[in-house]
Amino acid sequence: MSGPFGRIIYNSHGKFTITRDDSHVLSKKVTKIGMIAGGTGISPMFQLIQKILSVKSDCTAMSLIYCTKLIEEMSFSEDLIKFDKTGNLSYFPVVEMPETNKWLYGKGFVTDHIIENFMPSPYDKNSLIFLCGPKVFVNDHLIPILKSMSYTDENILYY
Repeated sequence: MSGPFGRIIYNSHGKFTITRDDSHVLSKKVTKIGMIAGGTGISPMFQLIQKILSVKSDCTAMSLIYCTKLIEEMSFSEDLIKFDKTGNLSYFPVVEMPETNKWLYGKGFVTDHIIENFMPSPYDKNSLIFLCGPKVFVNDHLIPILKSMSYTDENILYY
């Protein structure tokens, strides 16, 4: 995966190679991956989930918060729910404006409470948090919340 803040390669079994803008290459091994995606930002996250699940012996724990404005805008929903039910992924969808009272998941915006319940702890040095979505969502909403919760630049990567 690559984005405005570098290139991220998942090697397998929690091992990443990360190239930052300044061409600094970092190898990182983690046991947990937290992902927060907004809108079409789900695409690189879904690719990472598929890659991890393609190796049966890969036990990297994954959690995903996926946000859209409307229920109809959600992509890969059936697959993500299936992965959640089989225990391969902890999945929590959030819809800003659900048009039905039957929606059983998150409503409105991602909050510190949702992050606390679904993402690895900011004090877990064996974890990474990946963010992908519209700039306003990532820069103006998620980053300030994560920083206020003690997440650091070392464990937050975004596209």
